[in-house]
Amino acid sequence: MAEAAQLWLEDILRTGADLPGATSHCTVDAFRAFADLTGDAHPIHYDPAYAAATRFGKPIAHGLLLAAYTALGATPPRTA
Repeated sequence: MAEAAQLWLEDILRTGADLPGATSHCTVDAFRAFADLTGDAHPIHYDPAYAAATRFGKPIAHGLLLAAYTALGATPPRTA
C-alpha cells in the first residue's frame, strides 16, 4: 500500500475540502464496548426506551467515541 501524502493544517481547513476515508458505523455493540472500556454505561448511549424520553429521542454516541471516529488520521484513506 502506498504511503499517503503528508497533509498540513492549511490543506484541511479550507472551504470545500474533501477528506475521504474509510467508512465505519457506530453500532450498539460499539457503544457497549466503549462503555465497558471507559466505565461510562449511561443508558442514553444504548437504551432506546431511555433515550426516547430525552430531547435526543434515540441513543447517542459517547463524545469521546465520536471524537475517535472523526479524529484526523483515525482512518486509513479509501482506495479507488
